[in-house]
Amino acid sequence: MVRLLILIMLGSVALAIAHFFFKSIPMSKKIITVGGGLIAAMAAVALQGNYPFYMPLIAIVGVALLVTLVYVKLEEKRQLEKQRYVKERKGRVAAASSSKNTTENSFSMSPVETGKGEQ
Repeated sequence: MVRLLILIMLGSVALAIAHFFFKSIPMSKKIITVGGGLIAAMAAVALQGNYPFYMPLIAIVGVALLVTLVYVKLEEKRQLEKQRYVKERKGRVAAASSSKNTTENSFSMSPVETGKGEQ
């Protein structure tokens, strides 16, 4: 029971540190990282008493791999969204520049005829 209390205290400290010192990182990534560490530690604490010493280590590695997979998928999704946004922006800029080129040619200056009284 004391181990669980210490684990909860360490988790809250880790979450507070992640929140206040790493403001540039999005909250979802912070939660995945800190939460994954807490889940791995909880799995190790749960397996510590009843199983041999290597089972908590295997649980930590397994949970860490699972959390890493979730993190990488989230990052991959963000990168694909960013690439799609860049392509759309390039398309809009190209379309705007091509329409700008055609409008510049249509507004050329032509000589204005004046009447005899205005000369």
